[in-house]
Amino acid sequence: MSTSTTISEELTAFIREKIASVQTVEILACLSLTPGRNWSTVEISDCLYLQEHSVRDCLIDLVEHGLVVDTGDGYRGIDGDSARLVGELLSAYKIRRTAVITLIFEKT
Repeated sequence: MSTSTTISEELTAFIREKIASVQTVEILACLSLTPGRNWSTVEISDCLYLQEHSVRDCLIDLVEHGLVVDTGDGYRGIDGDSARLVGELLSAYKIRRTAVITLIFEKT
């Protein structure tokens, strides 16, 4: 049974196109803790116990993919269809963590 059959085709395509790493998912999960709040790279780094430069690089990628907004005062999640897919990704990550991780690593 293929991993992609346990997750919708739309979400599978989203993961393959826009999610570069497990760290990306973790950062999106962190930002989703308080929607509308601006998070600094230091706050995200502290929340996830990651190096700040790694978080910064990931946030730049997320902004380029339209999944995070750089407000100038920090970063926050987005609204709209991509936000819906991010929500589905985070739900799938909670329920089918291994399947999501496999999809991320299959593309590399």
